[in-house]
Amino acid sequence: MNAVMDMVDEAKAMSGASGEAVRPYTTRSWAEVSQIELDPPVIVWGGFAMGVAGAIFGQGGLGKSRMALNIVRNQVLGLPFAGRQTASGPLRHLMMGSENSVHRLHNDTKRMNTGLTPGQIELLGAHVQLATLENPDDASITLADSDNLDRWRKTLEGWRPDVLWVDPWGDVLVGEANSDEDTRATIGILRRMLHKVNPEAGLVILAHARTGIRNIAQAFGYDAANF
Repeated sequence: MNAVMDMVDEAKAMSGASGEAVRPYTTRSWAEVSQIELDPPVIVWGGFAMGVAGAIFGQGGLGKSRMALNIVRNQVLGLPFAGRQTASGPLRHLMMGSENSVHRLHNDTKRMNTGLTPGQIELLGAHVQLATLENPDDASITLADSDNLDRWRKTLEGWRPDVLWVDPWGDVLVGEANSDEDTRATIGILRRMLHKVNPEAGLVILAHARTGIRNIAQAFGYDAANF
């Protein structure tokens, strides 16, 4: 049995444990969809909206983690980032990762506190939770491990974020990076766990893009998906 099938079985077990019966996909009639009253989506920043999944791609060392940390900081403080507005009202952010040590995060957050008032720093403390990798097994965040799934659930239940940031994607992904099936299955597990604690929560994934000058040249235009 491969890792993806293990994940499918895990999802089935989660459903069975909660007593949920198998239900059909959600569908609505044309008339119902056209007449339904919906609140506008909450845009966290740029193209990232609550309730959906977004991604930040870039080569290793480019600054994806610091960019994400800056977006979170500015969102909580009600400030724009890179010329784009962030969601009004501070959201609860959970930044899960396997690469940035507590020393790196201490340095980054301390620098980003520069010029802030004690009240602003307190606001950030009340709305941002970061994985600090202080224990040997903290860096193991792959969803292929059943013990990790339990730790993920307990962490999500303990904080109940409005936005979950996952960094980097490769350390969470189960299976092959170039497999659409493995990618969809992994995202599905993350979103189901997140939905159980906050149905409206957003998910943002930080992922390593292809390296090398020829590949970087594909970042824009018709070849962007390949990048």
